[in-house]
Amino acid sequence: MNKFLNSTALAAGLAILGFAGAANAATVVTIDSETVYNGSNDAPIFGTVAPTYPTTGNFQLAISGDALPNARSPYELNTVGADTPYSVLSYGGDSGSSATYDLNNSTSFEILWGSPDTYNYATFYDGLGGTGNVIGTFSGASLVCYPSTCNRLAWDDVVFKSTGGGIGSVVLSDSGTAAFEYGLNPASIVNPTPLPAAAWLFGTVIAGAAGAARLRRRKA
Repeated sequence: MNKFLNSTALAAGLAILGFAGAANAATVVTIDSETVYNGSNDAPIFGTVAPTYPTTGNFQLAISGDALPNARSPYELNTVGADTPYSVLSYGGDSGSSATYDLNNSTSFEILWGSPDTYNYATFYDGLGGTGNVIGTFSGASLVCYPSTCNRLAWDDVVFKSTGGGIGSVVLSDSGTAAFEYGLNPASIVNPTPLPAAAWLFGTVIAGAAGAARLRRRKA
């Protein structure tokens, strides 16, 4: 009877842990909201965030945004915040570059996307470092203002959200020969989360089974 109970408890723990894993495997990222800035309203000022991993191609961190000679979207038309920092992929016209950020199971990601283009991509993964399954991919053409005002004339504050689990990482890439300008909300980069509650329950089940086994040995 004890062996049966222990086996049942172990199976239940594995089932719970497996259910948690299945939920993460079903993660999907979608655009949750957008706010368009076109010079009549100031874009939010986000601090610069260094990528988690070495970048590919040409990447520039903390370029000044709304003061010449480096005036570029997303901040070139802001009326406040002189020399606002932002990041650029393929700065200077290199073809193809990327920056990877770990989101550590976050459920949202916010970016100020300057002058979106069809060759600018944000690709989300369920694993760290741009690994695992692709759970969402978006180009500049995915945004509601494209192509009427986005391209060169406006920029979007875009919030992405996940359902079914957390986001492992995001890879921002420029597959063209121009640039991908962005300001990234530092609040999107979160610390690693602890194990889910199901994992702790699983550990409790294992500990209980081990304790029962020790008790039987003592009685013997």
